[in-house]
Amino acid sequence: MTDPTPTPRGASSTTADLLREPLVWLLVALTAGLVVIRAHHTRVGLAIIAGAVAAAALLRLALSPRAAGLLVVRTRGFDVAALAAMAGGLAALAVLVPFPPGTG
Repeated sequence: MTDPTPTPRGASSTTADLLREPLVWLLVALTAGLVVIRAHHTRVGLAIIAGAVAAAALLRLALSPRAAGLLVVRTRGFDVAALAAMAGGLAALAVLVPFPPGTG
């Protein structure tokens, strides 16, 4: 039986499957946040990372376990609570911690 989902022209099915994986997009956003932090914009970078983790929590809440892919670790409630706690902690870190001048 063939896969009913068409793949984009020139893309292998592995690439198409990878782009449908929510964890890949989380890692892309985490990398973007780290690049921004490296550019001496710590608060903005932490906000990007916190937003990415919060989005992962919402995706884990909304998607089926099969569609959520590698975001599934434990039960849905535990995964959402853990991701939301991490997002909240990162957001609090971005807002509350005094960073040296020129790095925030």
